[in-house]
Amino acid sequence: MTLPFTRGLGTVHDKAMRLEKLAAEIAASIDGADPQEAARAAKLAKADLVTGMVGEFPNCRVLLAAITPRRQAKARRLPMPSARITAHKDRMTACRRHRSALLWRWQTRLISLVGFFGVGARPTGSKDPFALRRAALGVIRMVCEARIRLPLSATLDIAARLHGFDQADGELLPFIRERLRVRLRDNGLMHDVVAAALGDDDGDDLLMLADRAAALGAFLDSENGAGLLAGWRRAASILKSEENRDKKNFVAKTDPALFTTEAERRLHETVAGLLTADNRDGKTPEALLQVMESLGALRVPIDGFFDDVVVNDEDPGIRENRLGLLAMVREMMLGVADFSKLEG
Repeated sequence: MTLPFTRGLGTVHDKAMRLEKLAAEIAASIDGADPQEAARAAKLAKADLVTGMVGEFPNCRVLLAAITPRRQAKARRLPMPSARITAHKDRMTACRRHRSALLWRWQTRLISLVGFFGVGARPTGSKDPFALRRAALGVIRMVCEARIRLPLSATLDIAARLHGFDQADGELLPFIRERLRVRLRDNGLMHDVVAAALGDDDGDDLLMLADRAAALGAFLDSENGAGLLAGWRRAASILKSEENRDKKNFVAKTDPALFTTEAERRLHETVAGLLTADNRDGKTPEALLQVMESLGALRVPIDGFFDDVVVNDEDPGIRENRLGLLAMVREMMLGVADFSKLEG
């Protein structure tokens, strides 16, 4: 039986073949996932949709969705644990026990998102007939709860080529990032903290972005975080004012030979030490939180700098040197999160 999937995207069989290929591609990049097993399971996962039983017993659709692929695997004597096929149709609790099952659910949503965006069936306003917002939230939830780390842009492009598109729709990744923003706010993070963590770039490591938002929120709730934020605002305000006046951006560079106060030296030593020990590429929540907490070392030197130093010295060279030091602080902090988006 050949069932249409949707206009422009072929049949259910076409979708199953895409799922099979994408599952093998993704599984190769994920710890604990077997590419061959993932491909076999993906091929059978939609077997329930082409049986007459689904139409005859609509109230048993979920049960049939789990049983039919399992029976297919058994009939074909495929070396696949039936529990993992069943878990594909179950909730997250079951999927977390089977890495491959979680993978299948995840890539099914990706295939749908890429396909519908590719044929122009994007959500508009309150209209979302294909539940793509829910699909994107499902992708994010699985990434965060199962700790999946994968370059999403490359995965979307692979799925796009399986549909016959040159690449994924340019609006899809921003759409998924916006759903991530919604999820983080629903989890209790302030909107400006989420904005600072996500920034304006097109980062596609959803797990890292979510972890960074959580780490930033925890840091700002600490005494060091609150104190450093006040120093950041003062430094950023001075730099913005002086850059507007001089009509140029100050380079994050300073010459220690031009320091005239101990406060300048202490701040420079602290910044240089943090840059030397920079571990902003940490991929675990603990590493990200450590990065945030390391910024707390700036709090006392920055306060001392503003207490003891007049930035706009009469000597133009000393003035520019001090502004360069503040620019180093700004650059380092912006490398961790976009602190400019944090509100009062």
